[in-house]
Order: sequence, then C-alpha cells, then structure tokens
Amino acid sequence: MTISFDSLVQQLFYRWGSIVYRYRFVLFVAPILLTIALSFGFLFIKKQTTIDPEYVFSPKNAQWRYEKKVLSEHWPLNEQEFWPGKSYDYKGYIDIIAAGIKHPKFGRPNMLVLKYLDELERINQ
Repeated sequence: MTISFDSLVQQLFYRWGSIVYRYRFVLFVAPILLTIALSFGFLFIKKQTTIDPEYVFSPKNAQWRYEKKVLSEHWPLNEQEFWPGKSYDYKGYIDIIAAGIKHPKFGRPNMLVLKYLDELERINQ
C-alpha cells in the first residue's frame, strides 16, 4: 500500500498540530525564555573602534600582531632616519569606496557587472 504525498503531508501536519495543541503552553513560553536567555549575549559584544582591515579581518591572537609589536618596541620608527625594511609601520594601502553615477530613475548601477569590474581593475593598476 502506498500513501500519496498529500496524505503523508496531511498526517504529518495533523500529528504536529496535536503535539502543538497538547504542549501549547511550553511551545509558547519556551521560545520567549530562549530569546531572553540568548539576548544576554549582546552584553558581551564590544564596540568596534577601528575600520582598519588588518585588524577587523584578523584574529586578536594573530602572529603578525605579535611580530609587529615586537618590531615596533625594539626598532621604533624614526622619521628622520631611513631603515631599509622598516616600511611595515607605514600604511601601504588606502580604502576606496567605488560607486557608479546615480541614475535619476534607476539609482546606482550594480558594481558587479563586468564592465564596472574591468574599470575598477584598470583604476587599481
């Protein structure tokens, strides 16, 4: 005997409805209590004070952070003297936000279209 898909779904929802009806108080209160309990995690979120990609997208215990700290402590940057290889203290990049010209009717274009990506690549070179 084969059960049709409609009958199977109907039985499934009937059983689920019976369970929900039987335990309606628990299924009403439990999500509220769970939401309250989990929302305490927001207390442990710290405000992000930097937008530097080096710090934002790397872990707090990254090896490069330790190495940079040691190099800066032992060989501080002196702008009056040139030290070959001491360029790690200089920021060698800048953040640029690229946006297309806003069209009065359609808004800004999608920057992921190939012609815009090619133009960004040309600018980057």
